[in-house]
Amino acid sequence: MIFNSVHRQITHHRPVMLCLILVLIFSLANGNKCTVTIKDEKKLVISCSNVTIEEYLAEIFTNVGEMAEISPVERTFVVNIEIVDSYLPTVDDWLFHPLAVDRFSSVESVRIFNSSVQNVVVKHLSRFSSIKKLGLGGNNISDFEFLDEIRHLEHLNMDNTKFINESNFFSYIEGRGKPLQLINLSNCALKTFFVTNSAINQYDLSLNPNLTTIFLRHRRGPGIPLIKLSFNNNDKLRIIPSNIHLIGTGCIALDLSNSHGIFNLSLISLHHICVAKELILNNCRIPSINPVNFNIRAFISSSRDFPIQRLDLSHTELVHISSNMLSFATFFELNLSHNNLTSLNDSIFYNSTIFWLNLANSNIGHISPKVFSDLNYIESLDLSKNHISSLQGVFENSITINSIDLSYNPIKVLYDEDFRKCKDLHSINLSNVFVKVFSGNPFARISSLKSLTLSVDSTLNSEFIKTAHISELLIVNSTLVKLNGEQFKGFYKLRRLVFKDSIASSIDKLAFQGLFNLRRISMLKQMGPYHVSIFQPLFSLESLDLSKHEIKKLDLELNGLYSLRKLNLSQNAIDSVAVNSFKTMRNLELLCLDYNRISILSMGTFRDLIKLTHLYLNNNQLQQLSPGIFTGLQNLILLDLSRNDLLRIKPHLVIGISLPRLKFLYLQGNQLGNEYAKGDDSARKSEFSVIADHHSLEFIDINQNGWQCITLIDVLSSFKKNNISYKPGHVDYLAYNINGVSCT
Repeated sequence: MIFNSVHRQITHHRPVMLCLILVLIFSLANGNKCTVTIKDEKKLVISCSNVTIEEYLAEIFTNVGEMAEISPVERTFVVNIEIVDSYLPTVDDWLFHPLAVDRFSSVESVRIFNSSVQNVVVKHLSRFSSIKKLGLGGNNISDFEFLDEIRHLEHLNMDNTKFINESNFFSYIEGRGKPLQLINLSNCALKTFFVTNSAINQYDLSLNPNLTTIFLRHRRGPGIPLIKLSFNNNDKLRIIPSNIHLIGTGCIALDLSNSHGIFNLSLISLHHICVAKELILNNCRIPSINPVNFNIRAFISSSRDFPIQRLDLSHTELVHISSNMLSFATFFELNLSHNNLTSLNDSIFYNSTIFWLNLANSNIGHISPKVFSDLNYIESLDLSKNHISSLQGVFENSITINSIDLSYNPIKVLYDEDFRKCKDLHSINLSNVFVKVFSGNPFARISSLKSLTLSVDSTLNSEFIKTAHISELLIVNSTLVKLNGEQFKGFYKLRRLVFKDSIASSIDKLAFQGLFNLRRISMLKQMGPYHVSIFQPLFSLESLDLSKHEIKKLDLELNGLYSLRKLNLSQNAIDSVAVNSFKTMRNLELLCLDYNRISILSMGTFRDLIKLTHLYLNNNQLQQLSPGIFTGLQNLILLDLSRNDLLRIKPHLVIGISLPRLKFLYLQGNQLGNEYAKGDDSARKSEFSVIADHHSLEFIDINQNGWQCITLIDVLSSFKKNNISYKPGHVDYLAYNINGVSCT
């Protein structure tokens, strides 16, 4: 059996142990029909194909039992089982024989697909009762009484099943007391779906092209039921939700997407129904919305008590919308993107209530001045990637609009009055627009404007865009001349400055003077070379990324950054750090100095970092650490000293005393274990015992340090005694190791 790689991540929040890999690598190496994978430390996934019952048991039973018996970690696993394309005529307790150990007490999901199942026996079997997701599609089951015993079921997948006449499956749906979240009956050759007493939240009836009648009497449940009918290509469908009692009337959500050919909604017969949640019609062919061929008004209500949360008409080849077809309707979200509308006329949205309107990528070149002024309460409007050349009159009365995306439009001139009436406008995106002429300052009068995204050809003239209200400025896809102090003068409320896909010929050392409130600056390193002293005026800066900047020495260039909380100096060429480099950074919480060339750290380097919680010094050239080097780091949680050249570090002085709140300590990839070969093993054991007695330490990694196995046993015993984890997260297992820690 080929063991899948275990997907784990080492983070500074929770170091991870892979204590089970060694057992599984060797014990599962001989099979070829099943795999066992551990995911997220708590899920055991069993996947098999082309097996019989005997083969399944032979491949899984012994191996899972060995893992439970040998693994030193006391934990329980949630089990997921998937078997496909096999021969399993009867499913009963044999499925759980390999999981008899208490460690595998919870079975979350079972999927047995296309495996010739005819009979399922689950009576008095508690492991079936706990299943939340069950898939038995593509089989030959006729008796579904066993479903009554699976009391915690939430998702039931019976896709690709051909139900025979004597099947009692639909009786089960009607009689079930606790509502299911989802039932999947896709590709089941259904012609009718007749259920008179159900409380299921979602019905997937897609890929049933011969389905002509849906009769649904729905009990009151926690939400509006969604009926998914995508890929059905049926223009003779009748939906009859008789006596549905949801929000006071018969309301459902419909997914009719991916119905190829010319989709004619008028031919679908709806009886006593309103669509109150979603109507999804994307990837259908709907050239026109009009009263004859596509009467969308049959689905929408003018009453605010029954608004459509989402109407999706994207990718429908829509060319024309007749007047008043969307009038007096209420939508939380209306998606008309990726169509061919070319123009928007006055009365399309007359007196409509739309909160989020997406018209992106719709070939729109002309917009009548009153189109959006007729919309009530609109908050977000996406007009990106169209052919709009002028905005004159477009937003004349759009008082409530909060966000406008106009990116990728050929707008050459912006006038002073274009956004003047947008009193609530918070965000404007003009990326990749490249306005040539600003007639006056179109943003100066928008007191609510907080975020502005721009693209410029060569110069950033602050007089055209200056507004004291902006807190976020994004410069996108721009080639700029020299950045200087005049360009950002007056942006005293700016909190975030982003340069995305932009370059500059040079950056003056006073470029950011006056940005007293700037908290974050991003992607500046793409702009071109600059000296780190340009950040000195930014005493409100909270996050600074200077990684990969070819910095060789760190002195006093960053002094004055009093508010800095995160500083990334990794992957540079730093070989020395001045004692006072971080003197003013009393709010710093994260410091990354990894992947540099630091060989010596002077006493007092970190003494002022009283709030620091994470310090990364890994992948440097440190050989010694002076006692007290970390004095002052009273709040440090994680210290990474891995992959240096550390020999003797006197850990009881360097770590045990100075760092009272330390939880995660990484020392792997050094030479600490080599000291034991020099005859002072007793002293060294005492030093690591001090580390083991650290009251807050939870994890330590001392792998790949040249340990002798006989000595390593004692060191690891002290960690185990104090419940400190030490199993490495990623390691190449050598010929000799103790619980994953390599030794010789």
